[in-house]
Amino acid sequence: MDPLCTIASAVGLAGNIIKWATAVMGAVDEFRDALSVAWDIEEEIKAVHAALGQVEIALQRDGGAIWRFQLDDVFSLSVEGCEALLRQINDEFDTLFGRADWGARLSIWWNSGEIRRLFGRLGTRKASLTLLVQALSL
Repeated sequence: MDPLCTIASAVGLAGNIIKWATAVMGAVDEFRDALSVAWDIEEEIKAVHAALGQVEIALQRDGGAIWRFQLDDVFSLSVEGCEALLRQINDEFDTLFGRADWGARLSIWWNSGEIRRLFGRLGTRKASLTLLVQALSL
């Protein structure tokens, strides 16, 4: 093979490898915050779980409170919306952990943004649950 062709080929390969190495470094940098975001998700889920428990307790004491206080719209937005969102988050985790290669797929899944998007929506649901708990506590 011609030395110039060999050098050109090697330069091209090196350029591709640099491009992929840069992409890997970018993914690793983005993945570094995974632990703190996972803790945030756990804390948010615990807060949502507690709020749902408070609504459950209030409704066990007074099953007609939702309709008597005309909170059916708030209930629908908060509890039913929260249930749908929690189902989506649960499905995301089931899809990931249901794979034999879940460890290898974790960074791809994490960086896809779906779990982060769902987590962002969780704060809104938590706020609406808090409103419902406060209204039921009157």
